[in-house]
Amino acid sequence: MKMKILIQLGVLAVALAFGQASIADQANGPGYDRKAPNIIVILADDYGKDAANLYNTATEAAAFPETAPTPALERLADSGVLFTNAWAMPGCTATRSARSTGKLSSTTGISFPLGRQTPRVGAEGSRFEGVEFPPTMINPADPQLLQRLAQQTGYKTYKLGKWHVTSNWVPPQNPRVGDPTLSVPDVINSGFDAFYGQYDGQPLTGYGGGTAAEPDFWHPENSLGAGETNEFLTSALVSKAIDFIDQSGDEPYLMMLDFAAPHFPYEVAPGPNAPAPLENQGDWRTLDPVTHRELIGQVEAAFGGAYPPAGTGISLPPTGSTPEQRQAQARAAFKSLIAYMDVQIDRLMEHVDLKDTYVIFAGDNGTQGFLRAPIFPAWFNSVEPPWDPNRSKVFLYRNGYEVPFLVAGPDIKKRGRVSHAPVTTTDIYATVLDIIGVKQPKQSKRDSLSFMSVLSGGNGKRKYNVTESFPPTATVGGILPVAGASAVDDGRVVGDSRFRLIARPVFDAATNAYVCSPGSQQDPFKDCLNENTGIYEKVINLEFYDLEHDPFENDALVVDEMSPYQLEAFLKLCDAINNVSSRAIYYQNGADCHADGSNLTNIDPL
Repeated sequence: MKMKILIQLGVLAVALAFGQASIADQANGPGYDRKAPNIIVILADDYGKDAANLYNTATEAAAFPETAPTPALERLADSGVLFTNAWAMPGCTATRSARSTGKLSSTTGISFPLGRQTPRVGAEGSRFEGVEFPPTMINPADPQLLQRLAQQTGYKTYKLGKWHVTSNWVPPQNPRVGDPTLSVPDVINSGFDAFYGQYDGQPLTGYGGGTAAEPDFWHPENSLGAGETNEFLTSALVSKAIDFIDQSGDEPYLMMLDFAAPHFPYEVAPGPNAPAPLENQGDWRTLDPVTHRELIGQVEAAFGGAYPPAGTGISLPPTGSTPEQRQAQARAAFKSLIAYMDVQIDRLMEHVDLKDTYVIFAGDNGTQGFLRAPIFPAWFNSVEPPWDPNRSKVFLYRNGYEVPFLVAGPDIKKRGRVSHAPVTTTDIYATVLDIIGVKQPKQSKRDSLSFMSVLSGGNGKRKYNVTESFPPTATVGGILPVAGASAVDDGRVVGDSRFRLIARPVFDAATNAYVCSPGSQQDPFKDCLNENTGIYEKVINLEFYDLEHDPFENDALVVDEMSPYQLEAFLKLCDAINNVSSRAIYYQNGADCHADGSNLTNIDPL
């Protein structure tokens, strides 16, 4: 076999216990009184397909790691449709933004999950003149936000859990006292009637069990008295979700329930309802209780902060654990968070009638492995062999964006089936609008495609999936000022269940800048701006994989090694890679894919 050569294209320019009886007995069953359906969209944080018990088959059991049991999710899948070819964005904020806007990162400019970037302004004379580009978070005043459109249609709109999609995500000095809506006005201002959850990307001091001496950062009204203890975050979110359902009365509601679980800090669910230990994992309730706090300290230090916060009483006692022990602890606690989340979904479903409620469940991105930038110690990851922790969350390989995805509710044909139709979390936007009867805004029609036809037993609208990621603009090549390192991947992927094509801009580490196309030049951010068009144009590399023969994407194919069928798939995806966004960051500029390979470099023409 020839040496692996990355295909280089000339230019690509800044172009998802209720009773054991099947839920299917509820939906559309006797006594079904149709009204505007309720909709619950549940996102699990850092829950990739590799960690989902929904996809573990008997033939895979010997080769793949043990996954956390999720009987509640399995019952939902048995009563709806389980999607096997579902993609999210590689990072959390981009997925959440796309759910609310129906637009890809390259259309909104929102990719990396931190609102600490320096925006750029469109060049004078370009069509982006004076426009902040890209914006760092969604605009709460956007009239086309999903929750706002639902609200205007007469839906009650509720947001629970992780926010992290507007610039005003940093909480006030004392977030534990008073009305949480006063602490995060952007949540309410973006079209939600009520909010309950945490502000940051993760519950910084843990999931729960905090006392007056050790308060938990996430809790919006945490003013505990002596001896009082917080409810575990995952359980608290469901308790409040049940309250919201009761408050909605006869009005239809749209609920976005974004669990922090199983995102780090990896902490074990407490109490009598804690999930039982996994076989061969040991009792996860005896795991090291301070591991997550040490990690938080490293994260905060990387951004110039300090942990634990002064005056909280939180300490970081030494543990003496070996790296191997800590890795086992982290992975077991990760699975405990998944199992406990399933217990809470079970509790929520006791208050949901699938005769009139759609439930959409998905992961927000792949499972966390190793981030490129050295924030965390090497033992800190949830990815187990044969998957590669270097090709997981925030990366443009399949384990970075393939997620569990299921839908249950009314009007689903052939319940309990598995669909191989391509679907993305961005499609939730168009599908929810379909359900509530609102015409989809034109600006999102290219990025977000409704999958209602799949639920009805037909074919889907989407021909291929797409995901993308790019680093923030303040530090080209990565969020952290670490030489030769990047915290996120950079580029776009298109593909189907078998083939994947990755396009990455070429980055010159020596100059800490992108390689610009003819006609563009470096702007102050070392990006490649074509001042005549206002488009950011970069030279790119292409990687093409056939998952049937290379499921872990270890060997990129070159053109002269492709079979006719592989070549045909490559050409279709190469043509598609720039036809996925209404205003893409990357555009193919004067270079199409040709069967003779004449526009490809580093390969021999056919």
